[in-house]
Amino acid sequence: MCGIAGVINFSTEELLPGNRHMQFTKCLQYRGPDDQGDWQYRDDKVNVSLFHARLSIIDLQPTGHQPMLDREEEIAIVFNGEIYNYKLLREQLLQAGFSFQSSSDTEVLIHGYRYWGFEKLMQLIDGMFAIMLFDKRTHQTWLARDRFGKKPLLYARTKEGLIVSSDVRSFQAIPSLSLTINYHSLGYFLYEFSSPGEHTIWNEVKKLPAGYFAKFDASGLTKQQYWKLDFSSSNNLPWTDTVERAEELLREAVRKRLVADVPVSAQLSGGIDSSLVVAMMAGLQSGPVKTYNVSFDDESIDESKYAKLVAERFGTDHTEIKLSQMDLGLIDDIIAEYGEPFADTSMLPTYLVCKEISKTEKVVCGGDGGDELFAGYHINHFVNKLDSVKHLGFLKPFAHAAARIAPSYRLRLLKQLLDAARKDDYMLLHRNMSFSIADMSRLTTCTEAVNATTVEHRAIWDNASKKEESLSKNLLATFLHTRLVNDYLVKVDRASMFASLEMRSPFLDRDLASFAATLTRNDLFAAHGTKSVLKAIAEKYFPKNFVHRHKMGFGVPMAQWFRQDLEKKFRERVLEGKQKYIDLDYTLIAQLLAKHKSGEDHAEKLWALYVFHTWAQENKF
Repeated sequence: MCGIAGVINFSTEELLPGNRHMQFTKCLQYRGPDDQGDWQYRDDKVNVSLFHARLSIIDLQPTGHQPMLDREEEIAIVFNGEIYNYKLLREQLLQAGFSFQSSSDTEVLIHGYRYWGFEKLMQLIDGMFAIMLFDKRTHQTWLARDRFGKKPLLYARTKEGLIVSSDVRSFQAIPSLSLTINYHSLGYFLYEFSSPGEHTIWNEVKKLPAGYFAKFDASGLTKQQYWKLDFSSSNNLPWTDTVERAEELLREAVRKRLVADVPVSAQLSGGIDSSLVVAMMAGLQSGPVKTYNVSFDDESIDESKYAKLVAERFGTDHTEIKLSQMDLGLIDDIIAEYGEPFADTSMLPTYLVCKEISKTEKVVCGGDGGDELFAGYHINHFVNKLDSVKHLGFLKPFAHAAARIAPSYRLRLLKQLLDAARKDDYMLLHRNMSFSIADMSRLTTCTEAVNATTVEHRAIWDNASKKEESLSKNLLATFLHTRLVNDYLVKVDRASMFASLEMRSPFLDRDLASFAATLTRNDLFAAHGTKSVLKAIAEKYFPKNFVHRHKMGFGVPMAQWFRQDLEKKFRERVLEGKQKYIDLDYTLIAQLLAKHKSGEDHAEKLWALYVFHTWAQENKF
């Protein structure tokens, strides 16, 4: 895994004057500690600078150095990620008459571009990646981001130029780029802990969407979608064959991700997804799998005993990392490394386990994507039930009355379902983990921030859902554009890269995901409730009481921390260090802290506010 950056300009303006290139690329240092490179090109039409920071995984020799040029020095590329089928493509290119100077997947991309063209190359490659390629012959620059958006690729336009980077902090080094805060993005962060979609905290900086490529030349920038997961087909295999097919595809997805010139270990949370990955790895590797787990004093979030069970079952070389109170200085360092406000609390243990793994390893596999593709959340269970009662929304008053008279679980669930049945479907995307719309209306007078989730989630639902599909399938389709790409993949990428560690996600495999998208509601829920297919696979490897247990998140005891050392830090950072970039009601914030101390749980809101103020002070915006 690596960090990439570049500047393309069709005018005489110097976008990186003096030594600004050092500031421009400094934030990439942890992404690529093994090697750094740059390349400049100028003619009478264009001025190009490409930068690369390398974490060596495939072809550890100097021949894998980037920026990489072809033999004719007409095509230059910087590339972040891994192409899992590069050996197959290399063989096809060798048969077509190409010769190679390295054994890297990067050179396969260069020759593949020359042979197939960029658009077809995107259809052929299988991996996780962010690509920037410049062609001297046409003065065209090509950008691409992988199908799920595992690897970041950000860009900004100037009048006649394009700035690109893996890190949002790079853009502050461009003197001609006047950055202004994006209140839609900031509002979305306060609701959902991340910036949404193509947005960043800066109006001027955008993300290239997952599954897109772009072309930039003197006429401007054009974007095109090259891949979209198709949820319209329905699986018609019998149940047993469905489970076997999913298991085959998962095993193959894991096998692909063992391709490396360094060892591959596993992050083992103890949940079903990461446990299945370890089970597959154990069957594919000759030696013991190295596994790593974080344990907590708080038993409500601690799955270490399950991780130990998996480790013992498959004879792994297991390491457990104990996490109690975190060093507050380290918390601030982790916040800063994300480059913009980001407040998923599991960013903290994710970094700690990645840092421990990186002491001896460079590559690790994890279980991200299993819940999103195989319907593993409570909201999936809820929406599956909602599919059955959506047309009965008119019964809501009767359900409310019955729930008051006989408040059983089933009646309360019916009341909740009928409440949801009368609301707009896009509201199912609201996670309701932090501030509500009513809370935000009291917290700030900024209308754009208050309306952020309404605007964003309505647009995503309208674009990604289909009227003929069930709510359950539409929810899965829209998850890919919300919690997965905005939150979970950002969390893992930034945390692992801060530790100079490559994280691979077998569940986010092109072929496995395409099959998962065909699963019917019956496949997804009938046998075992949520995540039925994966639970059926897991039953082959683990005891039933391991498989069918209450789902636990990967978090930290944040509520407890805000009643201990983090309370003082919050008062200093937020209540005494008020920012002036957006209007916030600090009396309301002080009341939130007091209510939390008295026993209410407002940890997620307090954490989001702490992260934003930490970012604001760091950036001096």
